[in-house]
Amino acid sequence: MSRRLAVGACLLTVAALVLTATTACSASSGGSSTSGPASSGSSSSGRASSTPAGPSAGSAPSSSPGAGGAATYTAGAPLDWAACPANPNPAVKMTGFECATATVPLDWSDPGGRTISLAVVKHPAADAGQRIGSLMFNPGGPGGTGSTDFPNWIDGFPQDLRDRFDIISWDPRGIGNSTAVQCYDTPDELGEAIEPVSGYPTDPAAEQAWLPTWAAIGQACAQRNGDLLAHVSTADTARDLEALRLALGGDKLNYLGVSYGTFLGATYLNLFPENIRAMVLDGNLDPKAWTNGGQPATHSISHRIGSDRGVADNLDAFMSLCGQATTSACAFSAGSAEATKAKYQQLLQTLAAQPTTLPSGRVVTAGELTDSLGNAMDIVQAQFGAQGWSGSAAVLQEVWEAVNNPAPSSPVPSSPVPSTTAPGTTASSATESATGPAGSAGAGAAPAAESYKGPEQTWAVMCGDAAVPPASAWPAIGEEALRDYGPTAAGLIWGEAVCVDWPTRSAQPYLGPWNADPGITVLLIGNTHDPSTPFSNTQGMSTVLPRTSVLTVEGYGHTMLLNPSSCGGQYESAYFIDGTLPPAGTVCQQDVPPFGG
Repeated sequence: MSRRLAVGACLLTVAALVLTATTACSASSGGSSTSGPASSGSSSSGRASSTPAGPSAGSAPSSSPGAGGAATYTAGAPLDWAACPANPNPAVKMTGFECATATVPLDWSDPGGRTISLAVVKHPAADAGQRIGSLMFNPGGPGGTGSTDFPNWIDGFPQDLRDRFDIISWDPRGIGNSTAVQCYDTPDELGEAIEPVSGYPTDPAAEQAWLPTWAAIGQACAQRNGDLLAHVSTADTARDLEALRLALGGDKLNYLGVSYGTFLGATYLNLFPENIRAMVLDGNLDPKAWTNGGQPATHSISHRIGSDRGVADNLDAFMSLCGQATTSACAFSAGSAEATKAKYQQLLQTLAAQPTTLPSGRVVTAGELTDSLGNAMDIVQAQFGAQGWSGSAAVLQEVWEAVNNPAPSSPVPSSPVPSTTAPGTTASSATESATGPAGSAGAGAAPAAESYKGPEQTWAVMCGDAAVPPASAWPAIGEEALRDYGPTAAGLIWGEAVCVDWPTRSAQPYLGPWNADPGITVLLIGNTHDPSTPFSNTQGMSTVLPRTSVLTVEGYGHTMLLNPSSCGGQYESAYFIDGTLPPAGTVCQQDVPPFGG
């Protein structure tokens, strides 16, 4: 859920990384479909091909194990559920969740070949007697992990949905506890590699070194991951989603996608339009903007989807609303909007001239602070492990006091200002260790340990799917972002430069068209002041999908899921339960405004 693009700039994941002092029909489930995922093979330029690229649900399994995989793929093979093991992160509560591992082909055009594994997690319906079916959830990214994000966010789901659906999520291929992309042995090695490309270049020499540094990182990823890099596209994950639908019994799909998960939903809809019962897309990503229609790009991804101006607008609102609040509600308040903005600029100028060492020993730079505060815009209230805008203001004030009163008695933040992270990384992500399991489908096979959740898992998807400008364009693009939207936006833009020389494009992407008719109306939800995917993306999604209903939520932060609206949640539940749509033009309010309103 953030705007992390590459290093320190967060883009699309709905994860709770914030600025801390350490750093969202009928009641029956409908008919079933028996076509396997590979039967809707697609190219980058068109929808599904008419020739099946693999087996249908009734096909026999491969006669020999897939090379490099732990099991063969059998379409429709049921999942073997068991109680989830405890997560090493005590903040992620797995009690009441069930886990399994699914086996899918690495290459959907070769379903009898090498296989990979997907970590899957389920929250069973609380009211089994009123259960409607399964509801698949994707937490965004690219790079969001269902095995950790979903349990962390379960309380944000409307109670009616928790009562009447088995809510199921998974770590997409290449990510988390599924067969995962990993470019270095340890997070420390990763940190050393990306340190030179943290923030944004501030002089011509840094600009000249920027792209070669990214190119070297890309080569390290290619050497370690081989064919996997070419098969982690959004379209591959959409085919995996179809495989999971079949493994769950073949009932038509109920799907909730947030942030980047909305792009996954749009991709699935266009590959498998006949297999959907209900679909809600929250915090939308305009698919044409993300893919650039498959054409060469002249602008960055962040600019095309509006994250650069979205985060700038939210930072401006943060300072204005903080200045209008009391210091008990916003510790960084200087008594007025203008005075608080001036205070923030003074803090950045001081840190730019001389990074500050906190009493804890942590060195804080201006770039680190702007990246972290930009990430913090996504969750307004303290919840889901995030401390919200008020908590972020408290940390800003702690840094302010450390800068202006560097005596030993200065307040010591509870932990250091966060290091930079990448798009799609979650709250616990960039420093986690242990790769995801590569085992076969078996009982309780989802995470026994948190994954090494590095930004390379995001890069692999983003760089494989989305077009970026050529190397020669970056100095001008970066200067424009800095001039128009400030240093946080500049970090977003320069972070995407990882894709310029990324070694592998997706082998089977889906880049449009987006107008397949699923025969149902898709419910689109958008916050009016979303920093990561501004409301223009929801409007864009409504123009490309043929049947949509738009629910507007007046408020800040990224997605309704992570910035709750009781009003919006009631409409969402009614839609999933019996297909009832909100009246045209419906606008809901967030439950709690920034700094208590």
